[in-house]
Parts: sequence; C-alpha cells; structure tokens
Amino acid sequence: MRRRSRSNRRIASSMTIPAGRIEPSPARAAAIAVHVMLVVCAAAVVAGFFLGGRALSRWLRSSESFAVRTIEVGGLERLERTEVLGIAGISAGMSIFAVDEQKAAERLRDHPWIREAIVRKKMPDALSVDIVERELALLLWCGGLYRVDSDGTIFEKHPAGAPVDRVVVTGIEEDLLEGDREILSAELRKIIQVLAEYERMGLGAGTPVSSVHREHGGGLVLYIGDDGREIRLGIGHVRKKLMRLRAVFRKLTSDGLGWEYIMVDSKNFPERVVVKLRPS
Repeated sequence: MRRRSRSNRRIASSMTIPAGRIEPSPARAAAIAVHVMLVVCAAAVVAGFFLGGRALSRWLRSSESFAVRTIEVGGLERLERTEVLGIAGISAGMSIFAVDEQKAAERLRDHPWIREAIVRKKMPDALSVDIVERELALLLWCGGLYRVDSDGTIFEKHPAGAPVDRVVVTGIEEDLLEGDREILSAELRKIIQVLAEYERMGLGAGTPVSSVHREHGGGLVLYIGDDGREIRLGIGHVRKKLMRLRAVFRKLTSDGLGWEYIMVDSKNFPERVVVKLRPS
C-alpha cells in the first residue's frame, strides 16, 4: 500500500493541466464596460469643446455684431489720428476680439514721441486709445544733436535740417551719453528746472536763453540771444541768483546800458553781481 501511494503521487506530480480561459465574473465585466464608456464619453466631450470652441471663436471674429465701429483717440498733440491707429494696428471694421490691447499699447510706446499709451475695449464694438506725447524741452549737443523731453529723457536724434527751435545744451560728456542714462537724465532735469524758473521770473521776454553750457563740475553758463551774451550762474541757489539777476536787468534797462557779461556766482562775494558793460 505504501509503495503504491508513492507511485500515485509521482504520477500526479508529473501530470500537466492544460491552461484554460478564465472568464471574468458578470460584475467585473459590467464594471469594465462602464469604465470604457466613461473614457469614450470624456474624449467625446473634450473633442466637442475643442471643435465647438474653435467654431465659436471663428464666429465671434467674423460676426458683424462685434466689428469695431467706434475708436476714440485721446492725447493727440503732435501726432495724427491715422498715424496713431496705424502704429497700434487697429482699424474700424476689424473684430474687437482680434484686438490685443497689451500688444497694441506696446507698439505705441515704441514710437519715440509717445511716452505712455493705453488701449481699452468697450464691448461690443468700440475701442479707446489714450496716449501721452512727449514734450520737446531741450536739444542736447553731444557728438550729435538729440531731442530731450520734459523728464530729461533723450528720445531720438534731431533730424538733419530740422529747425533748431529749443535751447541747446552743450558740455555734457559723451561717457554720460553712453553710460547710465538715469544720471544723464537727472543732469538734464536740473537744466530744465533752471530754464523754467528763468521763464517764471519773467526774464525770458527780453533776454531769451539760446543755449546752456554745463561746465565740468556742474556749473551752468547761460548764453543769451543771437549775440551769445554770457550769464554765469554756477551751482545751486538758483532762485536767489535769478532774483539778483532780475534786479540787475531792471537797473541796466532803466539806465539804458548794454552788457556783455554777467557773473552771479562769485565765490568771494556771493551777494554781488559782476557786470561787464558793452562799450557805448
């Protein structure tokens, strides 16, 4: 009996059971079917949104209901309306959804005469464009003639042959022009402020400034009129110096005297004004 049992076990262990197909349970099969259906439905929804979104975008861009009919442009001084719209890349009749406000404003700011620009949509069919133009305050000679705005910013070269209709500043070192523009702008703002105070005090009517020379160290020399009469202002205490200068002008005018040179920055006698009279 023992010997037969061992033999049976050897026969059983050497037998191979053919592999058969294992069928999932009905519940498992139903779960798989539901999962597949959900994936297919999700893909269909995404495709629908994509295709529908593209169709909606095309409709919005082509619909006459959203065609630009009104464009308001504010801040025009030197520039023309058509020029501004051309720079911005917008026009009547285009779809309002085709307008990129930020890019249009950036294109406008790239123009040398435009300091700031804002473009806004006014749904469904209007746009507003507001610009701030630069104000030409000075001309700077520094290896060439440059235009300077009221903030002291150099914004473009002065075209050859264009009229020289602003005060010309000389004496600025070229390394300032090629270096930190903020430092240069600060120096030019000081000159703009001096000239503004000169005008506020009524000195420009009879004795207009034609050019300003900045000396090494920052002292200012004003040149008056076409004959280049010289006023040395030096550094600092601008208002006090201009008040003394105004008193001198009044005295010279009342006495009928001409002058060639005035120094208001005497280091030894700061309260005095030195005047070189013109030969009679």
